[in-house]
Amino acid sequence: MVHESDTAKYYLNSNFIEQMVEHEFISRVIQYVWFTEQDKIEVLRSEIDDYGYDIVLEYQGIMRHIQLKTSIKGGSTRTQKLNLALTQKVGGCIIWIEREECPDSQQFKFEYLFYGSKANEQFVIDHDLKVAKSTKANAEGFKSERKNIRLVPKSKFTKVSDMRHLMHLLFDL
Repeated sequence: MVHESDTAKYYLNSNFIEQMVEHEFISRVIQYVWFTEQDKIEVLRSEIDDYGYDIVLEYQGIMRHIQLKTSIKGGSTRTQKLNLALTQKVGGCIIWIEREECPDSQQFKFEYLFYGSKANEQFVIDHDLKVAKSTKANAEGFKSERKNIRLVPKSKFTKVSDMRHLMHLLFDL
């Protein structure tokens, strides 16, 4: 569980933590393919987030455009934002990583949640997703809608038991 004293630590270092989680996730994917399939997987990283994805993984002709999200296990995050540009990508998906810090091993424990299409299929979203609002209000206190962003509640995500199950969802391995 997150203690109140940790809130500032996470808030002030959120970009650093997101990058650390992304690098660790990519490493785990590469290792999984290497050790289970005795093969390599192609990894591409997006420099600009306008298209809704952080990384692209390609394996055996299957391409997955992935938006990575992270939060503390047991935290208060109940939704994730989906950029509709991601729905234009075949194989688009969101992987939500709930992380738990393990200071003794100096590593994260990951649990995965998945929302998206099957391999090589168009990303079709639920039409009941709410439109996100801007986090900043204008001078009158009005927060405008972000027409290209939807809020995906945690209940719409599929809980994934481990990396093996996640790789099956992503690449039918």
